[in-house]
Amino acid sequence: MKVDRISEIIFSVIVTALGLLVFVTARGFPELPEGHPGPGLFPAYLGGGLLLCGILLLINALKFQAFQTSGFEGKWILVVSILAIMVIFPFFYRLVGFFVAIAFAILLVGLLMRLKFISAILTSLITTGFIYLVFNQILHVPL
Repeated sequence: MKVDRISEIIFSVIVTALGLLVFVTARGFPELPEGHPGPGLFPAYLGGGLLLCGILLLINALKFQAFQTSGFEGKWILVVSILAIMVIFPFFYRLVGFFVAIAFAILLVGLLMRLKFISAILTSLITTGFIYLVFNQILHVPL
């Protein structure tokens, strides 16, 4: 087994374990009365998505040729950087507030994805505004 293949398998197992941990932890969040979605709904979806992505990464790592032709080689720094932003976000959010933190995180991800600076700023502002409008103003979710 090549070192690249082993590192891909290890990374996919880590992503799968992280997704499972987030999903199980979110399921333990309190329920709201009358069957309304509780605070664990969105984290459970994120955990499930991470779990699914980890499983797909593992399948691709085990089918090395399919993974090699995907054009994804050498982009682990990008994936790790985006995961680092996701890990740092909750701590940053407590320091500067939700809207500043989410705008900054979206800006960083946009720049990592090689958007032009102005496009990354516009994407960040529009997405943050949409989140504010939908969750804070329409759904009255305290952010």
